[in-house]
Amino acid sequence: VLAVLLGLCTKLNVIVAGSSLQEHDRRLHAVLQRLTDAGLTLNMQKCTFRESSLRFLGHIISKDGILPDPDHSSAVRDAPPPHDLPSLRSFLGLISWYSKFLPNFATVVEPMRAVLRETADSGFIWTQGADQSFKELKELLLKSPVLALFDPSLPTIVILRTDHQALTTLLATKGIGRAGMRVARWSARLLCFTYDLEYRPGSQNQAADCLSRLPLPMDSTPVDEPDMVASIVSALSVAEFTSASSQCHELTLLRGQIEKGWPKCKKDVDPVLIPYFNIRNELSASRDLVMRGEHRYIVPVTLRATVIHLAHETHQGVVRTKQRLRDLYWWPQMDKMVQSVISSCTTCQMNDKSAQTAPAPLQPIELPNRPWEKVALDIVGPFETAVSSCRFAITLVDYYSKWPEVAFSHTVTTDVVIAFLRSIFSREGNPDYIVTDNGLQFLSSSFADFLRERGISHLRTSVYHPQCNGAVERWNRVFKETILTAEHMQKDWKTTVTDFLQNYRATPHNTTGVSPSELLHNRRMKTKVDIFPSPEKSRKCTTIKETVKQKQEKSKQYT
Repeated sequence: VLAVLLGLCTKLNVIVAGSSLQEHDRRLHAVLQRLTDAGLTLNMQKCTFRESSLRFLGHIISKDGILPDPDHSSAVRDAPPPHDLPSLRSFLGLISWYSKFLPNFATVVEPMRAVLRETADSGFIWTQGADQSFKELKELLLKSPVLALFDPSLPTIVILRTDHQALTTLLATKGIGRAGMRVARWSARLLCFTYDLEYRPGSQNQAADCLSRLPLPMDSTPVDEPDMVASIVSALSVAEFTSASSQCHELTLLRGQIEKGWPKCKKDVDPVLIPYFNIRNELSASRDLVMRGEHRYIVPVTLRATVIHLAHETHQGVVRTKQRLRDLYWWPQMDKMVQSVISSCTTCQMNDKSAQTAPAPLQPIELPNRPWEKVALDIVGPFETAVSSCRFAITLVDYYSKWPEVAFSHTVTTDVVIAFLRSIFSREGNPDYIVTDNGLQFLSSSFADFLRERGISHLRTSVYHPQCNGAVERWNRVFKETILTAEHMQKDWKTTVTDFLQNYRATPHNTTGVSPSELLHNRRMKTKVDIFPSPEKSRKCTTIKETVKQKQEKSKQYT
């Protein structure tokens, strides 16, 4: 009944967890709704809600981490030394349950296990070494530290045992030689991680050494693969954002400081508010919300990671994610936090193209005078790994607004291309010019007749020189990266591309500084990350053309 829900533990109890009160309540509501739909009821006397810590399976779990339950620890502390085989097994079973809290557990417990092994031959003999092990284990448990919860934003250390030959082959700078494709695949998998190698002698590498010397027996029993459940980041609401802001200690202090006024010296400000001091004249408070400028909201601490994941949901990359967030929100070190989150995104790292060929000298194309005056059209494919309905894609980009359109097809005849254009032109109108390459679909008489009927001039690029159609070629590269993302995440191509299109159209373009939606339709497109209505901005075409020209001149300096 509850198998597909997130943030849930259903071993012996139903435990609903959340990183914030709003997330917890949302998940709790989903659980209660599932139970209601299944006709199940709960005993209220056995239910507790909104607990900051709880006892579970001999542990105490809280926001600080996990530690042994003191009631169980006292039972271990008061336990007498084993006097026979059953009592020894009982103690070993109990202490093994807490082995994760005990450093070098296998080494310390070995004398007691030796007694267990030798009992079958010589009877139960409690040795001095076993007694010392018994006392040391009890002392370690009583002094056990709190195990912190895993934080993916912190560095992760992987300990392994090797004879160095495998690593030498894998990480060699002169290529893999005769290692073959298997090692090449391993090396490619490592490219998505940023790591440091540290040598440690085997005598000091007990953890990995123990695992390498205790291989598990091969199991020929077929294993059922569990269903893959994708994590969906839900959009935030105004109520959730406002509630989180009212409960955020940092924003509460900030609102109070704004209301009573700022001191002249930074040293007189609360340390929590020092990052806000330099922008104090831009800040304003309205009820529980704090804004920077006219429409950028300060995000409460508990929602900052969620907002980043919402903006990065379609894996647009660091720059575009920053641009999307800068247009709506602000908080101290926002760019640094975005960089940290995306640098740990495996999907983005697998699509990273750090090795780039040197570009040819840039010949900037003059921007049209208005939206939808000039569009570029192209065909991408075939995709060998795609389903039949997605073997090809037809792409179109508006030169002025950078607004993209995409349609998948199992084939790309002239009739299919015309149907694609007819659908788009019915919504956006006919452009003055359309730019294509010299594909057969674009050279046919029926395609020429279609454009002539609508008064559209057809411009064709030079043969074997796709750079002339740079607007659509640049979009095609982004589009192919999205296809790779869909493959890595094992998602439907059409759904992934559709979601990406929405976020791409709503994100400020690096060239124009404005989102394609605002330039083409003169309105901001609402996405999951858009919580509050933002004021519409009127933009003059001359201003946009000046911005694009400055960007083009700047780009020429890097070519």
